[in-house]
Amino acid sequence: MSDKAVSPEPGVSTRRERVADYFRRQYETKEGTTSENVNGMFAEDLVFHLSGDKTMGRDDLTALCDLLRRTRHDQATMVSQFVEDGDNVSFVLYVVGTDPVTGHEVSVSTRTEYRFSGDKVVEVWQENSEAIESAVRAAKDAQMSEAARKATRATPSPAAAAAVEPIAAPAPIVERDVEKREFDLLQWAAERGIIVFTVVLIILSAVFIDGFASLNNITDVFNRAAPIGIVAVGMTFVVVSANYLDLSVVAQVATAAMILIGVSNNTNIPLAMALALVVALVYGLVNGVAVGVFKANAVIVTLATTFIGLGILRWLTGGSIFFGPQDGVIRSFGLAKIGPFPLSMLVLIAMAFLLAFVLNRTTFGFMVRSYGSNRDATRLAGVNTAWVVIGAFMITSVAAMIGGFVLAAFSNTAVSSMADGYDFEALAAIIVGGTSVFGGRGSVMRTLLGVVFVSVLTNIMVLSGLGFGVQQMAIGALIVAAVSIDALARKAASR
Repeated sequence: MSDKAVSPEPGVSTRRERVADYFRRQYETKEGTTSENVNGMFAEDLVFHLSGDKTMGRDDLTALCDLLRRTRHDQATMVSQFVEDGDNVSFVLYVVGTDPVTGHEVSVSTRTEYRFSGDKVVEVWQENSEAIESAVRAAKDAQMSEAARKATRATPSPAAAAAVEPIAAPAPIVERDVEKREFDLLQWAAERGIIVFTVVLIILSAVFIDGFASLNNITDVFNRAAPIGIVAVGMTFVVVSANYLDLSVVAQVATAAMILIGVSNNTNIPLAMALALVVALVYGLVNGVAVGVFKANAVIVTLATTFIGLGILRWLTGGSIFFGPQDGVIRSFGLAKIGPFPLSMLVLIAMAFLLAFVLNRTTFGFMVRSYGSNRDATRLAGVNTAWVVIGAFMITSVAAMIGGFVLAAFSNTAVSSMADGYDFEALAAIIVGGTSVFGGRGSVMRTLLGVVFVSVLTNIMVLSGLGFGVQQMAIGALIVAAVSIDALARKAASR
């Protein structure tokens, strides 16, 4: 084992900064090798206390960290709540993500304390060291399963294995793989089946449904899908945060559309958009505070704000329909194309990529997933959970506003009932795309695929001459099926 050590980043001077820099290098950016990172942080005579009287040294820790780094690529690690007391630095170590063996959503927080001597850690304590031992076992199981398939993986050092001797040995590899076949099928259907299902549905539709593959029909599908899709990719944040859904998007979309056309007819478009943004932020703030601060039920709160919002809208407008000028900017945007692609579709794709980045690559997105996976652990890790919920509802409200703009541009009209059904159509796309209604797991890009799937399915029914009632039944059945698969996948994973 190399004794080479990685120096901390320039400007990293305090012990607190050194701890944060170590976890960033080892598990986030994965700079340097595990051996270099561990040797740069921990002394050669390190004592890492486990449960009971067991301990492990630096070599054992290096083997464990290297194993975790290689097998736990779907998990994120965070350190917070630092307390410095002389040579001791304590903090909360928080891990969230997917267990590589069971497929469970993992959310663990544990108070950890490092004792420094100079610039190296010489002793480590953790409040629930059982989590470390479980991590060793899970990592070993993941490695063994990989080895069974590829026969190219290394195993932990004997010293690291001895450090967790009391843990029961994992099931034989053959038995574990047999157990995972059923789970893998359900998990695949719940999370990634949408990719195959969407491609198959489009191919079958192009072959067997007259008029489906025409350019005009495809353009119409995307024009109609764009507003719902923009709402859905935004509402993914609320669903991932385990707050189920935001019913008030119906009122928010209609309000944004009516403000855009109604106000711009009498003043100008920038003022109309600014006013719509203010209203959207008010919606998000009211919903977020009620749910995140006062812990009210999200369904009841957003249902109430839907009635309040639509009531105010109908009171102010008298139920009137607003029309935009036929030669105006709003109408031109609704008809605009870049090549064969309608501009509304490109707005949807841009929103999806932006929000996917926020959910997957930012601290806020990490917090949303963490909160949805385990609220108590997130709170104990020092996260202001109320602001996480408020932020999720804010993003949903802004997305609903943009969806209202796109809908108004496409139809060049605005009326208070124009977004009826958007709440459940967006929810259908989110759930079909593999986002769990139980929170903690979800993907904006898979929501985008869910939007395409639901829109194509609806278009097939329209082209086949099926009535609106049949379409509603089909969407309802789709939601029931997707939720059932998600529940079965979780049940299988918990065995």
